[in-house]
Amino acid sequence: MRNDELLFPYLKKYGSDFMAYSGLQPGLEYFLMDNIGYIAFRRFHHPILAPKGISFVISDPICARDNYETIIAHFLERMGKSSFLMVTKEVAMALRSFGLHINQFGAASEIDVQSFNIKGKEKEHLRRWKNKAAKEGVEVIESDVRYIEKAQLEKVNSEWIRKKGGKEYILMHRPFMWDHEEDVRFFWALKEGELVGMVGFDPMYKDNKVVGYYKNFLRMSDDAPHGTSVLVTLAAIEKFRYEGGIERVCFGISPFSNLNRNDLNDSNTLYLASRFMHKYCGFIYPFKGNEFHKKRYGGAKKEFYYSSLPEGSKIMQLLTALKALGCF
Repeated sequence: MRNDELLFPYLKKYGSDFMAYSGLQPGLEYFLMDNIGYIAFRRFHHPILAPKGISFVISDPICARDNYETIIAHFLERMGKSSFLMVTKEVAMALRSFGLHINQFGAASEIDVQSFNIKGKEKEHLRRWKNKAAKEGVEVIESDVRYIEKAQLEKVNSEWIRKKGGKEYILMHRPFMWDHEEDVRFFWALKEGELVGMVGFDPMYKDNKVVGYYKNFLRMSDDAPHGTSVLVTLAAIEKFRYEGGIERVCFGISPFSNLNRNDLNDSNTLYLASRFMHKYCGFIYPFKGNEFHKKRYGGAKKEFYYSSLPEGSKIMQLLTALKALGCF
């Protein structure tokens, strides 16, 4: 059961990872250690893939780095069969010390807000899309979700979900909550007074301050002019820069991208399977499209990892994780 009074003090002190706020999404449980922090996880059962159940952790533990091994040890002792997804290298190394196997999950794209610009040939497409949407009359405003007409928002949301195959991925992408959430910010695209799109940002914290944002929500209507999402995103980045104190914007992870055999890849089977899926399995998840849309903003790449159990089929474990993430 989620208890914000217990979770938020830890989140605001230690939640600097882009997935930290996603740990507040519905359907998760919390392993809490007093005066240390917590781990957000989901229990997953499937009659074929996980008949005895498995717990999936979706981010780094929300605690000080010095306490990673302590909280992980207690979590594994309590929960048993578990897999950690989308964790940093520091957490991956800690998991390895408990006998879990580690492989690359993919890379997250992140820009420095203060130095980011759209100059140069490599950003030409951003300038072109931004200008196109602006010329077609798209305006950008920031507003709390409570002040947006719900009927318009429902229309945009339903059209976007339909275009994406009628489903939302979970865990990797925190679902849209339709109500005010602390420190979450929304930028809205309007054309002739009608809502045609929105981009939402989850906060990233450090020592009780918001130091960055994760672009977690994107919705565009069928009527949104080409380039609208770029126009809105760039407007948000510009506002973050103007406000000061915001260091970075993360565009999220591109699963199975930027894989390197020489990095932490304990299972060659999983390494090869991940490369195969990225190249050929767009029907499961838009691996290449996801990567393309993040790469266009440039920025740095940060590797993220996932764990697997030393026993059992690696392929079955990978399929179980993808099923838990809502990929199929």
